[in-house]
Parts: sequence; C-alpha cells; structure tokens
Amino acid sequence: TSEIYKQIHSLQAHMLQKNAQQTGNPMVNVSQLDTNQFKLMVALPVNKRLEDAPPFFFRRMVTGKFMRAGVMGGPFTVQDALRQIQLYLSDNGEVAMAIPFEHFVTDRIAEPDTSKCTTHIYIPVYY
Repeated sequence: TSEIYKQIHSLQAHMLQKNAQQTGNPMVNVSQLDTNQFKLMVALPVNKRLEDAPPFFFRRMVTGKFMRAGVMGGPFTVQDALRQIQLYLSDNGEVAMAIPFEHFVTDRIAEPDTSKCTTHIYIPVYY
C-alpha cells in the first residue's frame, strides 16, 4: 500500500507541475511476475493531454465496455475478486481486451481498516 501511494503521490506532483487537474480516483494494476516479483502500474485521470516525461507517460483509456465489480476489503479481497471475475470470463467464453485495473474509491492510507475500504474493479471486455 505504501509503495502504491508513493507512486500516486509522485504522479500527482507531476500532474500539478504540468498544470493538469485530477478528474477522478487513482487506477492501479498489480501483476505478479513470479513468486517474488510484482509489476505495479498506477494511473490518474487528468483533464488534458500531457507530454511523456520519463518515467511518466500519457495514455488514453480505450472506449469500450467494462465488466465492473465493487469490492469491500483490502488487497487480498480485491485479488480474490479479480480471480473470480477471470473465472467467470473463462467459463462464459468472454475475452478481456486489456489488463484489469483497480479504481481506488477509499484512500487506503487515510483509512487503515481494510474492512472499510471500497475498490471498484474494471476489466475491459469484448461484447
């Protein structure tokens, strides 16, 4: 959680430096690469296009359909919900068109009790 929010705060500082405004909650994807390595990607919705400035890069959200689920709980509950949605997609012959992401509704630093944390999961799908 602290590493995720470190990245979020870094993005927010960059965004403010470029005179952009945040228009929604942070989006996060954590992918496990192997037993000891994870890949973290963090994004913020902003009100204007920003030029790439490594390590930051600008991407637009692809217009499409999303499977969405609300989850109350911490990271393990969210990961379990993601696994369940992947099983649903597999069982129903659906295909995810991009990686899923978590949309933080609750600031997990301000609310340390994970039972009170709300996260929305989005998976872009073909319909």
